[in-house]
Parts: sequence; structure tokens; C-alpha cells
Amino acid sequence: SNIARKSLETFAVRVSTQLLAAVGGVVIARTLLTIGKGEYTYAGTILGFIAMMTMGHTRAVLWQYGKRGVPAMSVFRVMLFVVVAVAVPLSIALAAIGMLVPSQHSLLFVAAALPFGIFAQSAAGLFLADGDVRTLNIAELIPYVLAPLVYVPIILFVDRSLSVVLTAWAGSYVVAA
Repeated sequence: SNIARKSLETFAVRVSTQLLAAVGGVVIARTLLTIGKGEYTYAGTILGFIAMMTMGHTRAVLWQYGKRGVPAMSVFRVMLFVVVAVAVPLSIALAAIGMLVPSQHSLLFVAAALPFGIFAQSAAGLFLADGDVRTLNIAELIPYVLAPLVYVPIILFVDRSLSVVLTAWAGSYVVAA
């Protein structure tokens, strides 16, 4: 059935993303050692924490578009306004901290990824309301597949640098949005 296919596809994506995250994490830990792995994990934790705080926005988008029948473009405009109003000040604050506090350098990459991560998360409500699980699954895969495909070969063979990893990681959120 359609529900079973979508559920299996989503399950496969979730398992794949966890496996790829584990492989990427092992490569980071082996090449950049605990300091590099810690910085990478810290960046992901901060982005995840902020994304959790904005999770209600996804549900609001889903409710307005899916349940109340508000036209998609109207919901999208308001959604975009809210994302900008929340993400831009947070990104500026994170970037300032990342520039001013040397031990917080990885926050610069969080600041770059944040608006795109929040946008993709909020837009998920539009796709869910339309039952477009495949697009959501593809968008979910990008940060977990694209980033390791870029940074693993580079840090193994070219440049063992945390900046390479964090740039690929932040860039994957831009692509996913």
C-alpha cells in the first residue's frame, strides 16, 4: 500500500542517515582526534537545540495549510517572514560570539547553517500536508549524505581540517533548503 511504501522509505532514510552519521563521525574522530570531533558535535548540538525550539513552526505551517486550507503561497510568505525574523538575529548573535570568542569558532558555521535549517524544517509542514514524503526524505538525506561525501575524502587525502568538515556540514544545509 501507499502508506506502507512511504513508511518503509522513511524508515530506510532514518537508518541510512544514522549509519552515515556514524561513519562520518568515526572518520572525523580518527583524523581530527577528539578536539575536532568535539567541535563538530558541538556545532551539531547547537543547531539541533535551536531547531527543536522552532519545531512548533512546522506544526503551525502544517495546521494552516493542511487543516485550515489557507493557500500555500500565503502560508509560505508568513513562514518565510517568521524564519527570517527568528533566524537572522540568532545567526548574527552566533556569528558575533564565534568571531569574538576564539573557543567558539564553530558557531560561525552554525550561524551560516541556521537560517537554512530552520527554513527546511518549517517548509516540511507544506510537504507533509501534501503527503509528499519523498521530498522530505530527500531533503533529510542531504546533510547526512552530501556533507560526508564531501568532507571524508578531503580530510583523508587533502586537508585534515575542521574548517573543511564544518564548511561541508553548513553547506549541506544550504543545499537541503
